[in-house]
Amino acid sequence: MPTFQVGDIFRYKVGNTLVAESVERIDSDGVWWRDNLGRRWVGSDGALVPSRAIARSDGKAQIVDAKVQSTGDMFPITVGKTVAFRTSSPNWLNGTTTQDRSCTVEEFGTLKIVAGHFGTFRVKCLYDGHVRYNYYAPVIGRVVLQTMDTVLDSVQRELLAFERGTGEPIRTASGPAADKMMIVPPPGRNPPGSRPVRRRALASS
Repeated sequence: MPTFQVGDIFRYKVGNTLVAESVERIDSDGVWWRDNLGRRWVGSDGALVPSRAIARSDGKAQIVDAKVQSTGDMFPITVGKTVAFRTSSPNWLNGTTTQDRSCTVEEFGTLKIVAGHFGTFRVKCLYDGHVRYNYYAPVIGRVVLQTMDTVLDSVQRELLAFERGTGEPIRTASGPAADKMMIVPPPGRNPPGSRPVRRRALASS
């Protein structure tokens, strides 16, 4: 599982909206997140592994009772791995909402975005049949870019910046060891076995 600590902040551009996601606490339930739009959830990176929403009941924050079934563990991420998930959660009609997703790790390469250069796994995910490509950077434990297809101008979500908090970390990032990854590769070089993936940087607003 990825490493996070209290106070971590990840700033994204989602369409024309700036979204800041921060870690507010870590306990036996997992990593608790909130963003500047008022959303709260528990989990890792919701683009890959289903997260559990947080709702307020009687003035207290409580995790929504959701059932998650999977065909295996997403982490550690390795090229060629495929994992499917089905999430069932109560809805406002007193019924149950079911969501399906399947993610396949296609390749590892280098990626340049607004936030910098990262070694990333390209993960193709189907969300209820809708395809998205997620570029996951194990060195920070987050998806740094999401596109609608392999044409990288079809950006849905991009990391602009991130700040590490001061709390104690939880767990250790999986995938290639973070201390062996090159965040900024030397000119003309890429990690062994990788394929360069490049796109023009988006202008932050």
